[in-house]
Amino acid sequence: MNMFSQGIANKWDIFGNTNITSATTNFLGHNNAFPLNLKTILAQPINFYTANTERMRISANGFIGLNNTAPNFQLDIITPERQFGELLFRARVAGDITASMNIINLAGQNSTIFVPALFGLQSSATTGSAFNTIGSIDISQDVASLTPISRFFSARDYNPEVLNFSMDRVNVLHNRPLFQWLNALDGLMTMEANGFLGIATTNPGNRLEINSDS
Repeated sequence: MNMFSQGIANKWDIFGNTNITSATTNFLGHNNAFPLNLKTILAQPINFYTANTERMRISANGFIGLNNTAPNFQLDIITPERQFGELLFRARVAGDITASMNIINLAGQNSTIFVPALFGLQSSATTGSAFNTIGSIDISQDVASLTPISRFFSARDYNPEVLNFSMDRVNVLHNRPLFQWLNALDGLMTMEANGFLGIATTNPGNRLEINSDS
């Protein structure tokens, strides 16, 4: 390996072995029993490139950006140009790679918006749940209380760009439905902003309205 200054003062160029394709001999690192530390002394980021294009950045405050040169959160990702239905994140276990936990864009074809969704996929022959949510507490917290273990929020004016912004600063919805349960694209149950619940109807006019004809 050669280390030398080339062209620019105080610049280090590090070159590995030429014509070496094995990852065991062509790498930047060390071979001893101590940690490998990659750091900046001044408040500057660490940037990672492939094909001469920046792919990942660790900012001076520790934020990680993927395809993002100005991360504002612990992990801040910008995906390729929005299309429709693209998979943004996937996690699988080695024992069953047919099942996965995903973040997907639910926007349809020719859509101009981004509709993020958590998406559980179960493709194996074994019958099982595809997606679950769990809220768990310690036994010491299992006392009389009006605070539920799991909650589902719909609101407006939430601002993730504001530091320490919390749900007690959002505002109530008045016009659009809060929740809807669907079978494919068929709306089976809808809850309006005023608390009206419709079963087999998407526009309930009473506290509980059931359309028995469908």
